[in-house]
Amino acid sequence: MRPYKPAPSYDVAPWRDPRWRTLVKNRLGAQTPNDTLPMSQEIYDVRLKMIELRPVEQRQMAIADLQAERIASYMDDGKWEQWYDHYHQIVLQQRDPDVDPHVRTGLNFNLQTAALYVLISAIVVPRVRHWWCVLPACLWFLILLAEIYWAWKRFSDKWYTLSDQLKYLSGDELRP
Repeated sequence: MRPYKPAPSYDVAPWRDPRWRTLVKNRLGAQTPNDTLPMSQEIYDVRLKMIELRPVEQRQMAIADLQAERIASYMDDGKWEQWYDHYHQIVLQQRDPDVDPHVRTGLNFNLQTAALYVLISAIVVPRVRHWWCVLPACLWFLILLAEIYWAWKRFSDKWYTLSDQLKYLSGDELRP
């Protein structure tokens, strides 16, 4: 798993997408955070050098204003990231109204659990150590590992749901 990084440290982030922000603004209305981007270190350094050219009595106040502006932009970016995570969870947890996927998921889970049971039993019970028992169990276990990896990848990759979020926020139907 990737280590935690604060929101402003990302150069490119899905919550800074202008289309996504526009749709969220339409959805949230008055609760919308300020539409600012975090101030990069380069811009901060340039503006700090410009402040150093001012008269001495104006520098302290200008530096305080610059730092307040930078902190406010970081806070706004963090709020946008929270909204992105909120909609990320909503899109990932969309439920399909059909019964067929639920039956298929239940059957897969039962077969994968049985496969794991057979593989563990093969260690202890010699009569289970035949290729016709172990081979299907290995295949179902590999499918289980692939599904777990795919679910983890889908959950942890923030870019994965950007297009689905755009559809959800614009009112279009989501189809898995």
